[in-house]
Order: sequence, then structure tokens, then C-alpha cells
Amino acid sequence: MYYHSTLLCFSFLQIKKKQEFLFMILEGQKIDFERIDITDPANDEQKQFMRDNATPKEGQNVPLPPQIFNEDQYCGVRKYSIKQN
Repeated sequence: MYYHSTLLCFSFLQIKKKQEFLFMILEGQKIDFERIDITDPANDEQKQFMRDNATPKEGQNVPLPPQIFNEDQYCGVRKYSIKQN
């Protein structure tokens, strides 16, 4: 499962870039995944699951998307760097 957000906020572009990069990696590796938009009220249960089981970054009160789970197991988010020309 892959938890993501479509929030329109100051850091929206930063979050969106991270999400799109993760989608590209997962799709490129042909890994099946489910996108869950935690801003959709229909996904409140999944949003709470993410918050209860993911680890927030230092200085954050709650974990922010994107977050990756394999079923109920938290996988975290690995930092990748993109070389820019």
C-alpha cells in the first residue's frame, strides 16, 4: 500500500514531487501498489492507520505522505536523489 495526499498547501509541490518520483520507481520496478489518498474523507480509516503505524521525521508531530506499507508492515520512505543537469 502506498499512502499519498493531494493537499493544496505550501509544501504541496515538494510532496507531489516525492509522490511522483516514488510512483515512477514502483512502476519502473513493476511493483504492484495501491494509492490511497488520505485527504479523501472516505479514507479516514487508512489515514489513521498510516498515522498510527508510520514514523514521523524528526521535528514532525505526525508522519506526512508519502509513506509505504507492505500490507500492515511499515516500510518507510527511502530517500532518493535525482541528478539534475
